[in-house]
Amino acid sequence: MNKLFAFLLPLLFSFSIHAQWHNQVSGVPENLYGVAFANKDTGIVTGGSLYNSVILQTFDGGLHWNPTYMNDSKWLYDAVYTGNGVFFACGHSGIIYKSTNFGTTWSPKPSNTSEWLYSIFFLTPDTGYCAGQNGVILRTTNAGNNWDPISYQAPITLLSIYFYDALHGITCGMGGRIFRTTDGGSNWEEVENEENKTLTSIHMLTLDSILACGMGGMIEFSPDSGLSWQTIVSTTPFDLNDMIFADRNTGFIAGDGVLMKTTDAGMSWTHMNYPVTSDLFGVYVVDFGTAYAVGSLGTIIKNDLSISVEEHSKFHCQIFPNPVSDKLIIQTDESGDFILSIHNMNGQIVLLDEQSNVSSFEVCVSAWPPGMYMGILTGTEYSKPFRFVVH
Repeated sequence: MNKLFAFLLPLLFSFSIHAQWHNQVSGVPENLYGVAFANKDTGIVTGGSLYNSVILQTFDGGLHWNPTYMNDSKWLYDAVYTGNGVFFACGHSGIIYKSTNFGTTWSPKPSNTSEWLYSIFFLTPDTGYCAGQNGVILRTTNAGNNWDPISYQAPITLLSIYFYDALHGITCGMGGRIFRTTDGGSNWEEVENEENKTLTSIHMLTLDSILACGMGGMIEFSPDSGLSWQTIVSTTPFDLNDMIFADRNTGFIAGDGVLMKTTDAGMSWTHMNYPVTSDLFGVYVVDFGTAYAVGSLGTIIKNDLSISVEEHSKFHCQIFPNPVSDKLIIQTDESGDFILSIHNMNGQIVLLDEQSNVSSFEVCVSAWPPGMYMGILTGTEYSKPFRFVVH
């Protein structure tokens, strides 16, 4: 990371001091585990019980939640949005559901396993992965319509899986076990084993920098693509259940009675206040302005992490066309030194460009997968977040 980018990145998340977590009325008593959003207004939350599973849908940014109960399945542990109105949910006994209309209706997809699935991740709208019981790892290459086991690790439960690109991925779970792949998931190498510990969530900030969290406040960091690991002080003894990063520096961890935030790429964590005493099982950043956390007994909380009005008023740019299929133009109102970063919906940086004495950027997106992208244009004093759709 160059020095200018490292200095300016904190400006991207200059949150209002009045930003707080607010309780949302889910209307359901079930534990909620997974959360994913298509945009600031439209998203889903997944959960369930011994008797059925439930998927909650909102079209108004969490003001109202509409439940759909699935009587042919039980717990749903994770959810993901892949673009173009497509959501997935996975869970108990190998169940994988797909929705092509923003979560209004759902259909089961053949997973070819009865193992419980705890984590689902899509690298592109076509290519996705699931991880679960007994070391099962599934892959789809046809937009989730069919899934096949690609690898079995040691017979332990895998709780989280993440891919940085088409070749490099990481997964973790029971026994503090971490495995990495450098060939798209066909083969896996064990790189960490913390006996009697459990890792619940893992995230690749870059190809080299990887963070994992787990039970007992455990946070592990690797600076070298998973080859070596060191412990990060988490300041909590409580179990940590899920981790998400909004960018390379800013992330959140949700756990049992704890919600934490980092602004330095996971090297230190601060506790956040939130209005319930529930355990939190899932956390999600919608865009550069909104986050959700979900948990026990129907808990949903929301935080509008708004960038200050002063920043917006002093810095203007135009983004066109939107949607875009060929070239995206980012036009500022004055020339200067700028850094342009663009992330996909998985939080991965797909473009990082630094220019001096310019007033516009031209980005060719014709080879990019369709879907929503998030960008930040950063000047010497102010930053401008924006969203656009590639179709």
